[in-house]
Amino acid sequence: MASCKYKIYHCMILVLCSYRILSTSNRNKKPDGGMICPDEYVWNEMQNKCTSCMDGFIGRNCNVQCPLPSYGQGCQLECKCQPSDCHHVFGCRRSESDCENGKQGLYCEKSCPYPSYGKECQLLCKCQSQFCDAADGCFNGTTKGPVSNMTEENTAANEFGNWTRTSMKIHGKHL
Repeated sequence: MASCKYKIYHCMILVLCSYRILSTSNRNKKPDGGMICPDEYVWNEMQNKCTSCMDGFIGRNCNVQCPLPSYGQGCQLECKCQPSDCHHVFGCRRSESDCENGKQGLYCEKSCPYPSYGKECQLLCKCQSQFCDAADGCFNGTTKGPVSNMTEENTAANEFGNWTRTSMKIHGKHL
């Protein structure tokens, strides 16, 4: 009789431990199988894990835009401009001449479209798109292959070495 009580006791402990392990492993799961992520993280289906919020967003499931005047990763940066000029992802609106090489747009948020590159996207790559960097132009010494169906007319350097572009054509149409 003593051995029977001993076996039941062990079975009860095994059942209780198994229940505890299973209940804690499912605690953070959503009904769809994804995980409930901590604040400042969101479930990424493609990576099958919690990933940090995209720039400009915070909160549970990253569904809250940065409040003004905050912006950027984790809303850690602060706009030093008028609230109407502050974007929750990119910060203060700028003129395109303030953008770093290879960037354009009101917030310098866009890369230069191929074949353009450089400061204010004023230069043209003379290589295929996969070898053209938006900031620095052609890399690895590549200059062979068709550039694009875009042609440039009346391009000249002034006395300071800066390029000026008076007109461009794509498929024979002026831009």
